[in-house]
Amino acid sequence: MKRAILLALLLPAFVAAQEVRTRVIDVGAGHASITKMPGPHYMVFDASLVTRSDHIIAQMKELMGTDRTIDLLVISHTDSDHLGAIPAIFDAFEVRTVLRAGLERCNVNQTCRWRTSQNKIRAAVIQGKTVDLNLAFTPIGLGYTFRFGEAAVQILSGFHTPPLDWGVSGLSNVRNAGSIVVRLEYDGKSILFTGDEFGKDPGLNEPMEAAEKFMVDNQATRPIQSDVLIAAHHGADNASSTDFLKEVSPTFVIFPAGGSHEHPRQNTVTRMTRPDVGIAEANLVRTDQCDPPGPSEWPGAFVPGANDTAEDDDIDIVLTKGQPDPVVGYVSSALTCTP
Repeated sequence: MKRAILLALLLPAFVAAQEVRTRVIDVGAGHASITKMPGPHYMVFDASLVTRSDHIIAQMKELMGTDRTIDLLVISHTDSDHLGAIPAIFDAFEVRTVLRAGLERCNVNQTCRWRTSQNKIRAAVIQGKTVDLNLAFTPIGLGYTFRFGEAAVQILSGFHTPPLDWGVSGLSNVRNAGSIVVRLEYDGKSILFTGDEFGKDPGLNEPMEAAEKFMVDNQATRPIQSDVLIAAHHGADNASSTDFLKEVSPTFVIFPAGGSHEHPRQNTVTRMTRPDVGIAEANLVRTDQCDPPGPSEWPGAFVPGANDTAEDDDIDIVLTKGQPDPVVGYVSSALTCTP
């Protein structure tokens, strides 16, 4: 038995000439997105799990049509749920530029997705197809802006290893804190892509720190205010600090989440919907809307008796030239939850 969920905003797949469209792809517990900009130009931000490669490639081809060139592939950091589909992307498309954090993620007793992806990128570089901007070796500089016609993508944060004065400890936190963060701007509207950046200690009212404090402190030269925020670390409680949210001041928040880690956390949503932050709960959108919530998880959009299935909750963000506000909504017109 399937239960249909009808949503207020259901977006067609057609891409008009004068708009930017970002598709946050439902990959379960991971993150991947594809952005089409006028030109056309294309940016992929993160590449999720290897097990979601087919769905990622299908969504990319739907948005790109017959185009097969990606202008910019950003890999925020080296966790496997953000880079697993890189080999499939290089097999299906030509990638002109890769921007990535360089901290290696390999254990002797695991299949090393990082090394598989590394080898694919290096092969494309050797063939002269790809420029590899690896932060471990390339001091590209924060604030650098990639320009694609009228659209601009600026680097706000990103480190091979985060600065020592951030006080970040533990290898997982080090990888996350160094995540590349970029802000896409088009026609006065903007989207903030955050990867798994680390911005606070777990706990409802812990103060802003690490990457989020760094971005707030430097916003005079690298603006962070954005209409749409793709929530850091899938909505985990070690990011989205109150002070950071106030400065970003988004209208919409997208949670690229799945059922295995209790994301997004209730504490995170509580901070977002505080009166002094002011994000409407109706504008919090998730890629796992049928996910039965765990004890610490925000239960919003949950359908009792249902189970989430990855690959059915893709979300589009549309910035249209001449329109004052972005439009956010699910791609499918018949989203379902299966008990």
